[in-house]
Parts: sequence; C-alpha cells; structure tokens
Amino acid sequence: MPPCIVLDNTVLSVFKRLDKINLLKKILVKNVLIPVGVEEEYLQIGEYRDLEGFNIVESGGDINYSMGKGETQAILLSKEKNCVFATDDLRARVYANKIGITTTGTIGILAAGVSKGIISRQKAMELLRNIQSQKLLYLSDEIFEYAMKKLN
Repeated sequence: MPPCIVLDNTVLSVFKRLDKINLLKKILVKNVLIPVGVEEEYLQIGEYRDLEGFNIVESGGDINYSMGKGETQAILLSKEKNCVFATDDLRARVYANKIGITTTGTIGILAAGVSKGIISRQKAMELLRNIQSQKLLYLSDEIFEYAMKKLN
C-alpha cells in the first residue's frame, strides 16, 4: 500500500462487521488518516478503541458534489495529502478518480494483505464470501468473481 491512505466509513464498517479491525490495522501499518466526519459516522456502529493507531484529522471544505460529510472530508484530505482514498462507495470512488485521486477498497486491502503475507488467500476468500453472504457490500456476480480471481 502507498505511504498514506485515507479511510472512508464504508471500509471501516465492513472490517468492523467482520470483527477484523485488527486485521485492517495489520495490513495498513503506515500513516492511516481518518477525517473527523468519518470518525463520527463510524462511532455510530463502532468504538473509539477500534480507531486507536489511526490518525484522526480535521478536514473541511466542500466539493460541490452530493455526498456525505465523511466522504467529502475523505476526498478533500486525500487530495490535500496526496493519499490513496479507501472507499467502497461507488459514487465517491468515481468522483475521486475523476479528480486524480487513486482509490482502493475492501477488496484491494484484502489483496494487499495477501500479497504482504499477513492473511492467507484462503482466509481472504473466506472473508470475501462472508462479505457477500452477510451483504456487507453490494457485490455483483461479476465483481465477486473478479475479486476471487484477484485474491487467487
């Protein structure tokens, strides 16, 4: 993964619901930034201790694009700090890519964990199946197959 990454609540929430926040922390060992707006969204389902080790950052401004506070702050912070933006929100990802921000998501983070040897391919594929079966993310059949191939 790149030197810094900004997390959106979509990614945090998936790892929380899988009970794998510690796995997320192991994979993303460097300079993880979370805007205050994302922290606020996350704390509706998670706990402060889940965010220990991540850098909570103030971020403001507007992008004149209809998105939530967390996504807006994460995009602005990613642009400002030249970080990768980690989100599973398609609209946020499309907008971020359009303005030159590199993006990733839960699947990309799992793939990074496999490539770093932090998680086995089999475990990553099992988590992906859990994501789909628990409907933690919308994964079309094509995206699910693509993700399974990427992990393999």
